[in-house]
Amino acid sequence: MSPRRVVGTSQQDISLAAEALVRGEVVISPTDTHYTLLASPAQEAGSARIYEIKKRDSDFPLTIFLSGPGLLDQVALVDDRVKALAEDLWPGGLTLILPKRRSKVPDYITAGLPTVAVACHRNPVFVELLQKIGGWGVCTSANLSGQGEQLVTFRQAADQLGDKVSLMVDGGPAVSDSGNTIVDLTGRTPLLVRAGRIALTDVRKHLPDLVDRTKDYKTRLKRRQQSVATWHPTLAGMTALVTGAARGRGSELVRVLAQSGVRTLVTDKSETGESVAEELIAQDFDVEFRVLDATDPVQWDDAVKHVLKKWGGLDLLINNAGYFESRQLDEVDRHDWQLSFAVNTSAAFYGIRAAAPYMGMHSSIVNVSSVFGKISRPYTGVAYETSKGALLPLTRSAARHLASSGIRVNAVCPGLIRTPMTEDLFVAGNHDVLAGIPLGRAVDIFDIIDAVCFLASPLSSYVTGTALHVDGGLLCL
Repeated sequence: MSPRRVVGTSQQDISLAAEALVRGEVVISPTDTHYTLLASPAQEAGSARIYEIKKRDSDFPLTIFLSGPGLLDQVALVDDRVKALAEDLWPGGLTLILPKRRSKVPDYITAGLPTVAVACHRNPVFVELLQKIGGWGVCTSANLSGQGEQLVTFRQAADQLGDKVSLMVDGGPAVSDSGNTIVDLTGRTPLLVRAGRIALTDVRKHLPDLVDRTKDYKTRLKRRQQSVATWHPTLAGMTALVTGAARGRGSELVRVLAQSGVRTLVTDKSETGESVAEELIAQDFDVEFRVLDATDPVQWDDAVKHVLKKWGGLDLLINNAGYFESRQLDEVDRHDWQLSFAVNTSAAFYGIRAAAPYMGMHSSIVNVSSVFGKISRPYTGVAYETSKGALLPLTRSAARHLASSGIRVNAVCPGLIRTPMTEDLFVAGNHDVLAGIPLGRAVDIFDIIDAVCFLASPLSSYVTGTALHVDGGLLCL
């Protein structure tokens, strides 16, 4: 299809394009690497039109491009490492994901996320356009969604979307063999989202602890957004205490809770959990970290008192801390047998005893057990199976005892998930843990999180004493 209007790069042409942007329209512009859809950040209609034109999922954010590095702190919260990266590598092929300035960057640009992706190119036509609309613009590649990482040429943009925009700026070829390198700096640990134009050696000069998340970053972000969209309406305004929240399922759970408007005490026996809280605090969520050895009843009492002092109440207790032990009956030693029960069973008992007296009507306690507390497999050990199984009668007994106080107590029983504790089981050559699962896949971390949130929410107000199986049908066999 042919575009409605093609302009060149004269001052008059650039002014025409800028006027269209100010009116809330969308134009196609060259950048350093590709042709992009561009809208003014001040016009919500422009961002909405980008989603419509591109057929982009509404829960996936757009990118902000700056006309110069000096504008970065206008749209994002920056620290010294971010400033050093921008000074060294901008303008250039690097996109940074950062906590956004909520007063400057509307949710319609970031799909409701507390973070924003920011880039800065040097293409003179693109830069001048950005300067004419206030210094920064809202962008995404000028093609239909679902086409991977392909760099869009002028002709491709014209053929796919040219008749859907107000005008196209023909700036000649956008010459590049790859897109931007993308790095997430919203947490203490920097994450590589995509490798691209900027060499990783240059990035690692500033970020030596960069962790590669290129395989699952976008999938996990999208899945988290779906969970937040589902649970925010029912959980917002509550207060929660979550154990075992430093990594894996626990860290993702507290992200979903915080982004769903839940005031959250993030606890773990490891101080590494503090980085999860710092990440969320930087995004302006009401969370705090506290070291908690969940096997110590005295520390439980202190943690509950801290929640009450800080937030005035406790609505949700999520006993997520766990210990995985795969040794069999003739292999397990006394230490691991006792540790399994201490973490997987006693910790929840201590938590319920400490928290329940201060939890009011419509409160909820969720214990994370396991489907392997009901069945036995050669890849889950006797101590793990027995201690997780013991959590289920505890759940039922607590539910019966606390029902008159309006407190519901339930358990989630996941199948085996790939976590730092179980990683060895998924390595080639070990047991085929997927064999025999009727739904044909391993449990996803967000399958478990959604089950926990359901049992925590008012949507399950008549559910107590139950064990919700999240196992892909494993118990059907």
